[in-house]
Amino acid sequence: MKSYQLYINGQWVDASTASTDQIINPTDESIVGLVQNASVDDVNRALLAAQTAQVQWRRLPARQRADVRRAFTAEIRKNSEDLAQLLTREQGKLLQVARFEVEVTCSFIEYACEWARHVEGDIIPSDNPNEQIWIHKVPKGVVVAITAWNFPLALAGRKIGPALVTGNAVVVKPTPEAPLSTLELCNLAKTAGIPDGVLNMVTGGVEVGKALVESPIT
Repeated sequence: MKSYQLYINGQWVDASTASTDQIINPTDESIVGLVQNASVDDVNRALLAAQTAQVQWRRLPARQRADVRRAFTAEIRKNSEDLAQLLTREQGKLLQVARFEVEVTCSFIEYACEWARHVEGDIIPSDNPNEQIWIHKVPKGVVVAITAWNFPLALAGRKIGPALVTGNAVVVKPTPEAPLSTLELCNLAKTAGIPDGVLNMVTGGVEVGKALVESPIT
């Protein structure tokens, strides 16, 4: 059984609470892992780390951001069997389906990478003479990604890919029912060269989700 901390600003850190959750294998009810429940203060730490890191991340050309994301998918594929096995233990789906989900996770991220050269603005006519309207697309800033239990890894990839390619930083709250395979993405992101603070993860239930979506940072 592996114990997981919170992932904030490129580091594994303890939550400020003593509350933990056991992740149970639905097949045999064995304990697969242990996760810490974040507090509102922990959520704020993650959001502030993302807000700080996003300043430099958004300045990278979109193509460079996409290159880092492709390195990320390469790391996921290198560890695809371990991720699939973990996904099966924590979530209960067939191993063949779990393997497919890992590949779908990569495809979601790679699809977003293909749009890196198409983050374009527009110039449209104005109703006023001698005037044009310029639309310049900019990153939002910090994006919150909350996943569901049925395809936890694929849904994380579907949210992380577009957000990061377009210059945002992300705080992910994996589903409490099956968070472990998603948490494993953090080490792979670090290895792939995603800068500290650009991708963060906090675990917990409704209180954590509420703090994330109600924050003025997001």
